[in-house]
This record gives sequence, C-alpha cells and structure tokens, in this order.
Amino acid sequence: MYSLKLNALQITKLDELYRPFKVEDNLPAYVITSYQDKNFKIDVYIEKKSLHSVNFYGKDAYKIAKMFDPNLKEENDEVDASNKLVYSLETQIGSDEVGAGDFFGPLVVCAVHLEKEDISYYQDLGFADSKVLDDRKILKIVPSILKRTHYSLMVLDNKKYNEMYERGYNLNKLKALLHHQALLNLSKKYHFNKNIYVDKFCSEELFYRYVKDEKEILSNITFKVHGESHYPSIAIASCIARYAFLRYMQKLDDKYQMHFPFGASYEVIKTGKEFLDKYSIDDFKNVAKLHFKTFNAILEEK
Repeated sequence: MYSLKLNALQITKLDELYRPFKVEDNLPAYVITSYQDKNFKIDVYIEKKSLHSVNFYGKDAYKIAKMFDPNLKEENDEVDASNKLVYSLETQIGSDEVGAGDFFGPLVVCAVHLEKEDISYYQDLGFADSKVLDDRKILKIVPSILKRTHYSLMVLDNKKYNEMYERGYNLNKLKALLHHQALLNLSKKYHFNKNIYVDKFCSEELFYRYVKDEKEILSNITFKVHGESHYPSIAIASCIARYAFLRYMQKLDDKYQMHFPFGASYEVIKTGKEFLDKYSIDDFKNVAKLHFKTFNAILEEK
C-alpha cells in the first residue's frame, strides 16, 4: 500500500483517469471516493488542510501512485507479497484483525506467539492459510487450540468504538493501537523482541505516528501485505480473531433476538431499519459502527 497527500488539482486528475472505476456505495464515512479494479484499489479520504489523503492498493498501486509522486520509492514489502513465497518457520509473534469492514459488530485484534517446533502442529490442523477456512470450520477447530495457543485478544466493542471515533480516532488509528498493544503484551510476557509481524493495513510511518503517545513503543515490527500467507502466527491470529468475532456476533443475535449480517450490504441496511423499529438510537451505538455511510442510508430510509 502507498499513501500520498494530494491537492485539489491532483484529485481532479485522479478522477479524470479512473472515473470509470469509481465506487461510491457502502463506503466507510471517512472515504469519500473509491476506485476499484482487479489490479488496484484507490481510496480518497476526507480533505484536511486543503489536502486529501489517498491510499493506493493492489498490483498496480506503485505504478499509479508514482504518477502523482515521481520520487516515490517502491516498497519491497509490496513486491514480496505479490511475487515471492516467503514463509517463516521461526519462532515469531504475529497479529491480524477482524471486523473493520463490518457495520455491525466489534473490532477484534489477535496476536499469537508461536514456537517454531509447534508450527507443523498448526499446519496439520489446517491453519497454514486462514483465507481458505470458512466460518463453520473456524468455529469447529479454533476451540481445540485455544488452551495450547499463546495469544493476546483485544475486542473493541461498538459502544467504546463509537466513543473513540467521536474523539477523533479514525479506523486505522484504532487498529494500530489494538495491534500494538496485543503484540506488546506477548513481547513482554515471553521476553521476545524479534520476528514480530503485522498483517499490513497502513504504512509503517503512519502506524508509528498513531502509537507515538503510548507509554511503551514496540519498535521492531515487520509489516507484511497478505501476512497470513507468509507468517503462520498471523494465520493463526486471524482465525482466533475471526472466532472471537463470530462468537460476539452470536451473542448480539441472542441478546436482540435478530440476526446481524456481516459486511455493509443492502441486507445490512434492511437489518438496521428493523433494529430501529424495535430499539433506540442509543441501543444502536452498542451494535454498529456509526461512522459508516451505511448508518446514514439507514436513517434516510426510516
């Protein structure tokens, strides 16, 4: 991923070039425009101080971003993730998150400390690549490893999430703080300060800007695109995070006697309307991320 600050003229040029790929539906509130194709994704964020923050993702991210910054250097991390098989079999700590793109439900981050002699055990159970595991399999196999696995789980419920967002914490900052704390917990507990990995969701520079006010800073983190395919600790962490998210959603279903769908689709909007027919806006703060544009769509249809 590449992050740039673009002025109004550059934003106009970006729109002229990629208007056929524009996506405007069901975007998080902080994203004003997104352009997507199979080889790239470009997110334009709300303007601050006459500049827009723009994130470039995917195979063509560097090529596109370089048009707006000729001095931009290509990140080796992006090349490794796309073209090289890097799979670590050393003792390591890795973290991943779940719930960032879901309107309903919490933001969950998990970090796992994995001994190298245990890696084959998890591979045999099917954790080698968590992307191929569906929710039913995660619900089935994760409980069997929880007592054996060394992990730190951070669950930011919707009430606290919305409170922090209103105080100026954007989604990436919330993720950075949760990832950092989970990794720090394990690093301190096991006196381990190398081979520490994060499934990359923002630049290294931005990550450390977000956590700069923390009392302790973990300084030797490696950020990896598609980290779950390269580091087994991230693959396991993603499964435990998903398991915790699914269990949390089951509890929400039971508490409010209705089913909360994942993502930010029209079905989610429909469910939001049904929720507000039964419960108050204050209750809504306990089940949803209110900065999503989905929330405005729900209110408009009420």
